[in-house]
Amino acid sequence: MQPTPPQQPFAPQPLPPGYPVRAVPGVPGGMSKAVLAGLLASGVLSAVNVLTMHPHMYTADGAYSVRVQAFTGITGMVPMACIVLFLVWFHQVRNVAEYLAPGLQRRRPGWAIGAWFIPVANLWMPLQVAHDIHAAAHGTRQGPGRGIVNSWWAAWLASVVMGWALGITMVVQMVRAMVQLAHAHAMDDPQLVQDYLMRSIAPPTGLAVAVGAVELAAAGLAAFAVHRITADLGGAMARVQAAQPQAPGAMPPPPPWGQA
Repeated sequence: MQPTPPQQPFAPQPLPPGYPVRAVPGVPGGMSKAVLAGLLASGVLSAVNVLTMHPHMYTADGAYSVRVQAFTGITGMVPMACIVLFLVWFHQVRNVAEYLAPGLQRRRPGWAIGAWFIPVANLWMPLQVAHDIHAAAHGTRQGPGRGIVNSWWAAWLASVVMGWALGITMVVQMVRAMVQLAHAHAMDDPQLVQDYLMRSIAPPTGLAVAVGAVELAAAGLAAFAVHRITADLGGAMARVQAAQPQAPGAMPPPPPWGQA
């Protein structure tokens, strides 16, 4: 196997006739750091949150359940903030990819956000956007680092599937507990119903540990993918600008690959 030759600076290329003039986007390095911190914090808190569902985490009088509810509320806010940061970062790097290689982008920049909110299609469309962004940084869809993106996506899909399994298990256990309470004629005591349901819906220990581990792994791989994509785009932009000296205030043209 022959060694891969090092990437060379891109030769200056004139703007093709009719090429739309766009502002040069900046690589979101600062935003990527915020996303990295949010992903790691979210992964740890989500894993801990799942593990606190174990029935042994509750005291006999139900006092600890109040603290668990408060902790659950706090841990739910961190992932929501992380999602917002990630979507902003994803849209920003998609704009950088549009500048570097518009011909390699299969969808418009808005799909970097919209693709996540389409049921079923959000299981693969965001991955296609990520692949296009990765391709823009290397000028090819087979550049180094593609496996990192695929690994992140596989872990994320695994966390989604296991989250569904966890939710279904908890719903089944809750229905079973409600039937037992009805048969015992104990539905008139709200505190008893609440405490019994909270203990009953706790998932099996093995499932809780597995979900927590997968969520932590998915967050870690996502952080690695964010770092790699940002670094690759930053390197591509630096090579383009270094290879294309411009007059003060002039906009450098896009690189020669992937032009529409």
